Amino acid sequence: MAFSENLIKQRKIKGFTQDDIAEAMNVSRQSVSKWENGESQPDIGKIVKLADLLEVSLDTLFDRDNAIKTEQKIVATQDVKIGFSSNGKRAIIIGLLILILVGVVGFFIGLSWKQHTTQIGGAEQISVSGVDISSSREEGYYDVEFVPSVYKEGYTYTIRASDGLNHSTSCEAVFENGKCIGKMKLSENEHYTFILQIEYNGEIQNITLAQKVWL
Repeated sequence: MAFSENLIKQRKIKGFTQDDIAEAMNVSRQSVSKWENGESQPDIGKIVKLADLLEVSLDTLFDRDNAIKTEQKIVATQDVKIGFSSNGKRAIIIGLLILILVGVVGFFIGLSWKQHTTQIGGAEQISVSGVDISSSREEGYYDVEFVPSVYKEGYTYTIRASDGLNHSTSCEAVFENGKCIGKMKLSENEHYTFILQIEYNGEIQNITLAQKVWL
């Protein structure tokens, strides 16, 4: 069963509406609708929050319980044919579970954001990680967050969002609590590419934070 189907099932079990989920998750009802229609999926942080809200495990939300049972049946069949020891079976099961976990985490990281690096100031190696784009409490606005490896006096971080139609908006990212945060007014149901512009000592470098993000 797909994530979207499980989300609908668990939401109905709890007696929640899409509006209830949207309010609790601080997103629009349209975003919840897209999750349930399979048009998009929330980032890993929201998935964890969603599981807590529905009071289910991530395994249940992604129907990994059945997947694990299937893998265990395959291992048991192979054990009969090849004659593995109990230790061998245990090692195979653990290995399969690790592969499943790595695959799920890698999938969402791949859907979300990659870490990027760029050279600036002649010797300074800048890397950006922990990129997150989510709807703000202020309607129509989105918070863009990332963690820079270098942030000190003289650096300016500017976030630019472009919809691919020569329309763009930008804002300066403010550093607080170990990360940079910028707030942007963006339209829903649009694709955006997010570029980070770093300026230091008159030099400007660009890093692609995310491409074709559907809001």
